[in-house]
Amino acid sequence: MKVTYYPEEDSLRIIFRNAPIHVSEADRRGLILDFDQQGGIVGIEVKPASSFIGRLDGEPFLESVQVTIDSAVGVEK
Repeated sequence: MKVTYYPEEDSLRIIFRNAPIHVSEADRRGLILDFDQQGGIVGIEVKPASSFIGRLDGEPFLESVQVTIDSAVGVEK
């Protein structure tokens, strides 16, 4: 699993596994879900992330985040 925050776009991207994205669905709140051919979730994108994550003293709470969890938890990189 990989979590990346892009401050210039104020977007948060969570990739659960490396798989081709077959279709993406967006809702009006700014959540985008990416699905594989079988309908499993491949990833999630949040735009604008600060509206979901929040702000701290008027500044974006997230500045730069990148986390990778390896296959030790059963998820491919």
